Amino acid sequence: MMQIVISLAIIFIIIIYPVMLAARLVGAGKTGFGSVVFSVFLQLFLGILIKVFIVSELVAVLSAVIGGSVIYSSALDTSILRGFAISILAVIIVVGTIFLLAGIFAVLGM
Repeated sequence: MMQIVISLAIIFIIIIYPVMLAARLVGAGKTGFGSVVFSVFLQLFLGILIKVFIVSELVAVLSAVIGGSVIYSSALDTSILRGFAISILAVIIVVGTIFLLAGIFAVLGM
């Protein structure tokens, strides 16, 4: 049980820290932990909504990137273009984290 908690904490850090770093690199107005966590949860929620309502993979990916840009630009007080850069990075990180999580669960035998 403790392995699962530690694994989820590590994955949470893997998602949050790179987005926080990307926000600082592009010069976002808000780069604090709370703002980044809020914006990542909003994008994850957007991703869930997109998976439920959009069938086409291409439209889903484009919607996630554009919606993520708007979310990051609003939540992190930056421009849409900078939000786009953060969104691209976040999508790459989330996909990588999903593969990491799948690998961890496969190793743990779940």
